[in-house]
Amino acid sequence: MSYLYRPVPLSATEVSELKVQIQSRTDELIRLTTQLRRERHISGTKNKRNWFQKRKSEANDLLRLNKLKQMVYVLEIEKEEYDLLTNQQYNPMVYKMNLVLGVLASFYSIFWLLQILLYLLIDPSASPF
Repeated sequence: MSYLYRPVPLSATEVSELKVQIQSRTDELIRLTTQLRRERHISGTKNKRNWFQKRKSEANDLLRLNKLKQMVYVLEIEKEEYDLLTNQQYNPMVYKMNLVLGVLASFYSIFWLLQILLYLLIDPSASPF
């Protein structure tokens, strides 16, 4: 599977565009985080009239916080992919060797299962074991 999901080399312009996109998304997440923190502080200082309003406000805050966590998680994955693309120690032969070894391992497994099935099909076994 690593051969299918191997990183594709990008040109310098594509790498710079990807870096700008990641930076803009990071700035947007920082802005959303400060806005959410401010709103939570303001809503925490206000006295709610009843339990239902307070519960509704907390549920809304929790929903927004979970969405923010999800966006941060996606950004972390994209950052890891960017680091992998810009890594100077990238070796494309690793993924090709994984493909070759995977094919060899599958042939080995198929022949092993075939040997077991053929041994079970032979009525007088060749070996007493």
